[in-house]
Amino acid sequence: MKHKIDLAIIEDEKVILHSLSTFFNGTENFRVSFTARRVEDLIQTDPDIHAIDMILLDINLLGMSG
Repeated sequence: MKHKIDLAIIEDEKVILHSLSTFFNGTENFRVSFTARRVEDLIQTDPDIHAIDMILLDINLLGMSG
């Protein structure tokens, strides 16, 4: 069995976040293990809760930005 890449997605637009999550979860190489609308939500999360190999990060966010 091939290992999937655990992906975190940070995107402030709900529709885009949902679309990206749906797309990546539908692939054989990725599994979305965390989503948020703010970078701060990821920073405040206990790193042991989610296995994250890669982050897809919006570069134009309110607060902390990509």
